[in-house]
Amino acid sequence: MASVCTILDKKDIIKKTQAAEGLTKFTSVKQRSAIHDKMERLLLVWISEREMKRDVTNMPIIQKKAFEIFEKLQEQTPGLSSEELEFKATTGWFTKFKRKSGIKHVLMHGESASADKEAAEEYCLKFQEFIETEGYRPQQIFNCDETGLFWKRMPNRT
Repeated sequence: MASVCTILDKKDIIKKTQAAEGLTKFTSVKQRSAIHDKMERLLLVWISEREMKRDVTNMPIIQKKAFEIFEKLQEQTPGLSSEELEFKATTGWFTKFKRKSGIKHVLMHGESASADKEAAEEYCLKFQEFIETEGYRPQQIFNCDETGLFWKRMPNRT
């Protein structure tokens, strides 16, 4: 009965609340501020950009970036109340953010994530020079990229 009374008391606030982009359902009566919604939209754009670059993206990095975005938005928005000033990028927030936004995987790892791009470009130039000086033909050059030896152990990812 107390829940019904609380909902009736706050019906005007509830009616004015708009769902964030990607949100499929409301799970509580607690009103989210516009700054939280904007932060999550900007965070999704940032995550998409990192995925296109194949950069390392994991939970701690996303949490740190979310807090940075929130602080910047907070500085840019004058006259915020104390409720809107509070944001903690906890594991619980991250789990809910993933569910609302439809993100399935956020961890990039392996060669593409950990590669030193500048060193790779420098190596390509050296390798090209080596091929020319030694007189190798294109048919003699091949790539052994995805090779590995697993002794009595199955790989957990490929």
